[in-house]
This record gives sequence, C-alpha cells and structure tokens, in this order.
Amino acid sequence: MASEGEGSEARSPASAFTVAARLLAGIALTVGQTAQLRAINHKYQQSLYTMLAGAHRAPTDAERSQLDAVAAHDIMEMLTAEQRAERAKGGR
Repeated sequence: MASEGEGSEARSPASAFTVAARLLAGIALTVGQTAQLRAINHKYQQSLYTMLAGAHRAPTDAERSQLDAVAAHDIMEMLTAEQRAERAKGGR
C-alpha cells in the first residue's frame, strides 16, 4: 500500500494556516487578522469536506491547489497596505 506523499514531496496538512505560513513568513498579524485567519481556515475546512463529499481520503493535488488559491486570495485581502509592502520587499 502506498503511503501518503509517496512518489512526490510529502505535503503538510491541508489548511489555510499552511497557506498563510507560506505567504506570510515574518509578517506579524493583528489580533483581528488572527481571528480572520481562523475564519478563513474554517471556510477552507468546510470547502474541503464538501469537495471530498465526506470521503476519508487526502485531497488530490488539483483539489488542494484550488482550495489553496481561494485561501491565498482571502489571506491577501485581509492584509494592510503596509503588510503587503513588507511582503513585496521580502520577495514573496
């Protein structure tokens, strides 16, 4: 039986927190933004469950890419202009 991630780089658990860690390394979030990120993750998890129709399997790369793109958009929308500028300076 193939293990998860066999044949490709193993991926971290599917969540908006994983997307945020990739996008926002070194950028501090406010308390309000942290609450928004939790709401974005809740939306991500609901979408994941709906997409998988309750099946107990990992999402495909295509499914995960779709979810990650929506989460990335939502995360970028919650950033202030200063945080976006800081992110741009960091080359992300």
